[in-house]
Amino acid sequence: MATVVPDEIAVWADELLEQGDPLGKVIAAPDDWALRKEYQDQQFPISRAKCFWKNGVIDEIHVMTSWGHDAMDEITRCRSGTRYLRALRFLTEKHQDFPTTDPTPLLVERGLPNSLRNFFFWPGHCNADLSPVYPRLTNIESFILGAPARVGTMDLPRVTSLRLLFFDVERYAELRLATLPALEKIDLYATNWTALGDVTLPGAPKLTTLELGPTTLLRAPAEPEWEALLDSPIAEEARRIRFLGSLGTPRETALVSRVNALARYERVEWRNPSP
Repeated sequence: MATVVPDEIAVWADELLEQGDPLGKVIAAPDDWALRKEYQDQQFPISRAKCFWKNGVIDEIHVMTSWGHDAMDEITRCRSGTRYLRALRFLTEKHQDFPTTDPTPLLVERGLPNSLRNFFFWPGHCNADLSPVYPRLTNIESFILGAPARVGTMDLPRVTSLRLLFFDVERYAELRLATLPALEKIDLYATNWTALGDVTLPGAPKLTTLELGPTTLLRAPAEPEWEALLDSPIAEEARRIRFLGSLGTPRETALVSRVNALARYERVEWRNPSP
């Protein structure tokens, strides 16, 4: 089925053509895959961004790179190409032959499109405090953050879903400084649940659901882990709890003995347990 470009975007495409912007030509031929690829190769030669198009414009971008700064430079410079960007997945990976470059200064300097709603950000092995980044993310509604050096003071007024992928358990303690007035669901991926004992979110009055992601590293016995989890402030704040993936046999066995303690929740889910 041929792509139908909305009137608003079609009018804008005419303006781009008059200005000599190559995106205008792409929008005018929304089903021309070769034209799209040519545009992507021109705009994102370093990041090699994978773009997903909708209504003739870029709707979503995926980037995995060691050149974090240069890749973010490409994305934040491409103003017309990212005008309708809804989702960005940006992962900075460590390369054995050269150091990772930090993308956060460009985020602070230029920000991201106002249209952005979903952001997956893995800053990698950068030593940045993310506090200055958050004022640039005020429109996002879903945020996934992986392995930052410092979470900083998180202030995200529209985020309803937050997933945190931290290997350093001390990062979770920084959540007490967060302001998340619209947050309804938080996912925590931690290798040791005893580290969640002090996690609290006083700045998230609408929190209803706590998710605990799958781990395979058991650094503490199952019984103390369950005690720490169920007694933690964040578990008491939630009304629903969800376990994802295999928890490991000791945890799963201990779960059965905690049925009464889990009865305080409106809903308890366990997705994809081990066979």
